[in-house]
Amino acid sequence: MGGTGTPNLGTNHSPLGRAVSVALADPVVKQPAPADPVGVIQPWRYSGDGSRFAYEQQKCGTGANPSSDEQGAIAVASADGSGVKVIVPLGGVRTHPGGEIAWSPTDDVIAFGTQDGQLSLVASDGTGLRTVDLPQAGFAYGPTWSPDGKWIVVTVALQATGHDDLFVVSPDGLTMRQVTDTVEVEAFTDWGTAP
Repeated sequence: MGGTGTPNLGTNHSPLGRAVSVALADPVVKQPAPADPVGVIQPWRYSGDGSRFAYEQQKCGTGANPSSDEQGAIAVASADGSGVKVIVPLGGVRTHPGGEIAWSPTDDVIAFGTQDGQLSLVASDGTGLRTVDLPQAGFAYGPTWSPDGKWIVVTVALQATGHDDLFVVSPDGLTMRQVTDTVEVEAFTDWGTAP
């Protein structure tokens, strides 16, 4: 729980251990980001050097199934919350479920799943937005970079099987390998270093 009795939605430590950000469910209290006119702040991630963080802004949908028409954007800010810049405009990012963003190991590219299920990359300054073509039809979400930056592991909900399986894909989209093939859902991975 947060200090006000508000549920704590999670914490995120900066890579160098200099800061901890806390996301609270109370829409009036918004951490780690500054004033946010769009809506709820979703997953946020520090850059590898801890100098910046990226986060999703969410505009909730309406109707019986509000997630069906929700919209999201990605913003980047300095670690102290200053210098906010929207790098993916509202409507360009998947916010729920599977709204995960991932910094490349070099802190210059962010991977994310789009609202329509594509895997996309954008430079941390907002330039170079592009889609990574997936050779199998499906819905991509929850990307994570390999430590060397040569691969992205991503969950793809495959249209052909209905399974949510893991794939590794090169950032240029030219090479893709299926890692799992089960009826279980494999999602929200973290690609660490080998022991």
